[in-house]
Amino acid sequence: MRMNDDYSEPDNDPILIHRFEEMLENNEELYYDVEELERIIDHYLDSEELDMALSACRHAENLHPGSPSLTIRKIFVLIDLESIEEAGILLDQLALIDEESLLLYLGKLRMALHWGNLEEADGYANALLDSDAYDPFDMLIDIAEQFSRALYYDKAEQYLMRAREIEPSNEDILQKLADLYLLSGKAEKSIEMYNNALNDTPFSEHLWYNLALSYTFANRLDDALGAYDYCVAINPHFTSAIVNKGLIYLQLNRTEEAVAIFTELLEHDNSPVQANFYIGMAYYQLDDHRNAVIYFHRAAVLDPKFHEAHYYESVSHYHLQYWTLALMAIETALTHHSDNYEYLFQKARVLVHLDELSEASAIFTTLVADDPSDVDSWCLLSNVHKKIGSIAMAEMDLKIGMEHNPDDPDLSFHLAYIWYRIGNEKEAAALFQKAWDFDPEAYNDLLEFYPEASTVEIFQQHIRNIRTLGE
Repeated sequence: MRMNDDYSEPDNDPILIHRFEEMLENNEELYYDVEELERIIDHYLDSEELDMALSACRHAENLHPGSPSLTIRKIFVLIDLESIEEAGILLDQLALIDEESLLLYLGKLRMALHWGNLEEADGYANALLDSDAYDPFDMLIDIAEQFSRALYYDKAEQYLMRAREIEPSNEDILQKLADLYLLSGKAEKSIEMYNNALNDTPFSEHLWYNLALSYTFANRLDDALGAYDYCVAINPHFTSAIVNKGLIYLQLNRTEEAVAIFTELLEHDNSPVQANFYIGMAYYQLDDHRNAVIYFHRAAVLDPKFHEAHYYESVSHYHLQYWTLALMAIETALTHHSDNYEYLFQKARVLVHLDELSEASAIFTTLVADDPSDVDSWCLLSNVHKKIGSIAMAEMDLKIGMEHNPDDPDLSFHLAYIWYRIGNEKEAAALFQKAWDFDPEAYNDLLEFYPEASTVEIFQQHIRNIRTLGE
């Protein structure tokens, strides 16, 4: 928020944020004045760290109860957290202090946007702009920020363009417009704006960084690499730029260059968790799981709460067929993210290899109930029931799966094989032919589950016929 004629971006904000977080970590109670707390809350709102923003609001209430500028920030935090009732109570309290308060109008504007009432929100915006209490340029930026936070990017652009009419050469507006275009997916427009801003501020590492992001969203990856090069040349310790450059190399399958970047980052940077993880990802992409698992494990040891590292460590162990280690790693990931769909799927498929079939069946049943389009889970659930000895259940799983995914070749191949096993050879042959005509490559997936399917004569006869026709 900028509703202060003396507003500036203080150079010591990182120190202020670090001091606040250190206070929380040490369970201390330090004094901050209102302006400092505004900056702290704004930092967490901008970075969308809403839990931290709420912690800052609570600390602010203890130090400065009733401060309107801090109250309005708490209202914004609560709206972003979907705590609408509590936000409404605070708005009512703010109205009791001053029903004509511009901060109150700003809060009501944000609440109107939450409910999707654009006409009402524009009314509050006009009331704010009609006031002489604040600079209209700053007020337009504040209003645009509220529309942007509520994902009304076109409206936010309109208010920023009005601010630009007031100060056409203002660098802040160019950057905010570029940021808005980046957020709203208008990558080419953001590229144009960032380049314009860089004409005036060529040594801004943050502008080069955001330009690189825009190039990435526009799929101009070589241009993105160039922008990251400028960014790192200005600030050799800009870790996010280095990491993103390595990720682009991964995306381009230039994995050796990615490994080199992340290895150098590991040697020279103070972010060993990220570096180890991304080195692991580079080896993972190369299907070199013996090396990948080493670096995923290092990242997980350095930060035990880094659940993605535990997950990928489990997946690499899975590919190496170290089932017990795979289970240990995925269970650790689930302690931090117990309802993650991918993590549950990974645990279930590991349990299959450990012959923990009842638990695997329960997990797969939950997954397909949550997402009936999950073909892999339907196939695995059917496979588990077949292993248990219930081929009728295995057939039923696939039939239900096909009701939700009628044209899926994987389910068709699996069901064709199950029908063959129970003696329905005519139906099996017809379904196999249909699946083959749709996607013959999916037959290889069936063989991963049931290698013995390669010896089924009615299937092989169809394949021979197709190949004969091809000749």
